[in-house]
Amino acid sequence: MLKFILKTIILILGIIALIFLHLGVSFLLPEPINKINIIITFITLFIVIRETGVVIWISLILHLFLELYAVTPFGSILFPSVIATLITYWIHRDVLTNRSWYAAAALSGIFLLIYRIGYTLIASASQILTTKHLTINYTNLAKTFLWEMGCTIILVTILYNILVLFIKRLQKTIIYS
Repeated sequence: MLKFILKTIILILGIIALIFLHLGVSFLLPEPINKINIIITFITLFIVIRETGVVIWISLILHLFLELYAVTPFGSILFPSVIATLITYWIHRDVLTNRSWYAAAALSGIFLLIYRIGYTLIASASQILTTKHLTINYTNLAKTFLWEMGCTIILVTILYNILVLFIKRLQKTIIYS
């Protein structure tokens, strides 16, 4: 029982620290680097390393807390992120089954693509359905998404290659016949 309580406390503190790290990167780093999505980086690496469905619940909690700080309508971050996490987990489990840096980079790219398409669809629907005069600049949105995708994929690749040195299950073993 005590072990479960300690794991839960560590998980909650880790989620809070990850939210603060994500917000800190967004607001403190210079222009192109502040587009890095720390939460998606963490979720992608968690999917590749742990290979468990718990990541969907972690994504739900992370993006729920992140939704509290957003100025967008409620659910425009939460819904696409959980759907993107679920699809990315399925893709890793059934399609990209190997543990390599390029699989992690591809998963983070797929994750961001699904997440941002869902976010754009919800933002566009919100623009059409609400009475407020919201304007979405799709050129700036596309440019921001491309910067986010590039910076996040590079960070996932770097962190994966660093984690390979420390995590035994990620290290490649050569089988001689």
